[in-house]
Amino acid sequence: MKYKITKPHFRTHKKNGHPSYIYADNGTEYKYIGITHSNKTYGQYNKVLKYNPNSKDSRISYMRKFSTHDLKKNFKKKLLKGYKTHKADKRMISKIKKNYK
Repeated sequence: MKYKITKPHFRTHKKNGHPSYIYADNGTEYKYIGITHSNKTYGQYNKVLKYNPNSKDSRISYMRKFSTHDLKKNFKKKLLKGYKTHKADKRMISKIKKNYK
């Protein structure tokens, strides 16, 4: 099934509790990039975000170097309010999205 680009938004992943940057949807699944405060995920270093997507959190945030997909039911229905991407991070995000396999 083909993915449609949607307006980027953030939701919490139910299994790991981390926020996710969701940018595409095929009806049953989302394509997303994980957000974390850890500099490593699965043995890979994460990319440092210049600005934390959560405006209420002053800690350093990282974005995974890879994009993945998961069923919609594995995400909370409620959108994360106050989360947004900064212009300075958008170029890096688009590179990660292009490398999706």
